[in-house]
Amino acid sequence: SKAVVFKAACLLCRDELDVFQKNIDNIAFINSAIEIYDELKTCRVSQGDIQRAIENVNKPLLSQKLCDISKIINSYDNLIKDKYLDSACELTSLYEKIKDLDYFVGKTVFIDGFAGFAAQEYKILEVVLKQAKSVTVTFCSDSFNNSDKYDLFSYVNSNIRILYDVASKLGVRVEQPLMLTNQLRFNNDEMRYVEKYSFSDIKKQFISIRQRVLLMSAIMLHVISQSF
Repeated sequence: SKAVVFKAACLLCRDELDVFQKNIDNIAFINSAIEIYDELKTCRVSQGDIQRAIENVNKPLLSQKLCDISKIINSYDNLIKDKYLDSACELTSLYEKIKDLDYFVGKTVFIDGFAGFAAQEYKILEVVLKQAKSVTVTFCSDSFNNSDKYDLFSYVNSNIRILYDVASKLGVRVEQPLMLTNQLRFNNDEMRYVEKYSFSDIKKQFISIRQRVLLMSAIMLHVISQSF
């Protein structure tokens, strides 16, 4: 359904396009345009940002393509305005609704289960950090001070640094991170046993023992058969 509406938006601005005028009847182009639209919205790239990029690009063809993309996005946004809600814009809409409210004032907020955040999510986090009494965020990393881009947790660590920058910009005090070294998720002996031996050679040991038992059984059967 989004592809149908997006193509309708492309048809509305077809005569204004310079590069993609002949492509809008191609479903592959429509799908690619939707992916570009979704990514730009997730990264909070506005029409103003695209216009500045057009003005600063030195390659004429790239500038024309960006101009066409801007026109298509503007046409689509105008087409769905006050009629439909695009899922790519949900977080931006949420930010616009909560930024002037006091929903998080005095609340204690816990954020868990994220490796990182998109630009839309950081804007919502700004609202939470401004208002909440305290905010606790968990990240899976054992090297949060490591800025090496080849580190195992480099993506997570970069998001931790971004969150620090956001807090610093807002004047929010950040306490010393607490490293959680005890595994409390599986609070029973069976799960701890599985966790401990998941990557061990216990299977080989078991196979070896099993083979010896089978061999002994075979010898015993052979001896028993010989006795008859």
